[in-house]
Amino acid sequence: MVNLVDSVPLFLACSTDEGGVENMRVERGTLYSLGARKVAIFGLGKTGSAPMYASKGQTTIDSVNSATELADEKIKSLVDVLNKDQPGAKFIYLNMTSIALGDPTPFGIKVLDAPCCNVSTTIAAGQCIGGGVPCNNRAEHIFFDSFHPTEIANTLTAERAYKAVLPTDAYPYDISTLVIQNNTPNNIIQDFSSVNGS
Repeated sequence: MVNLVDSVPLFLACSTDEGGVENMRVERGTLYSLGARKVAIFGLGKTGSAPMYASKGQTTIDSVNSATELADEKIKSLVDVLNKDQPGAKFIYLNMTSIALGDPTPFGIKVLDAPCCNVSTTIAAGQCIGGGVPCNNRAEHIFFDSFHPTEIANTLTAERAYKAVLPTDAYPYDISTLVIQNNTPNNIIQDFSSVNGS
């Protein structure tokens, strides 16, 4: 089985050049050859806004957010290429920046810039210190450690990826539309705006 997670740490460094996009194309082609026909590709979102940067005295790192924005645009363009090149397959792009828009406080989330645990500054920097006790109000935090979202954040992301709130959340459509698509090459797919009546 292909493990795409192995390439994530290197993704940001390579995804903004043509080689990085080509690697993603090859990986998705591998998934296709293994039988995958409906694939949702999640973008990176504003990774420069993670608590790891707040710990360095900055609330966001614009250069990181700019790099991830460029990578996300290339991933979105790649979806069109993959849908054309892989007969019978349906690829969609989920825009994590758009999905993260809005005020999370109605969902009980109050802490946006701090992790829910004490994080290591040495080994596994940014991750929770082993054996430590996490905060008792996890449902009020966006981030568990300096990188990873909490369960509530993941739940809200999953709900919005499945059924988009904004047309910019997904391209060409969300997961709820992906699951009902017929996998025949001649199937005509409605674009996202027509699915939502926009």
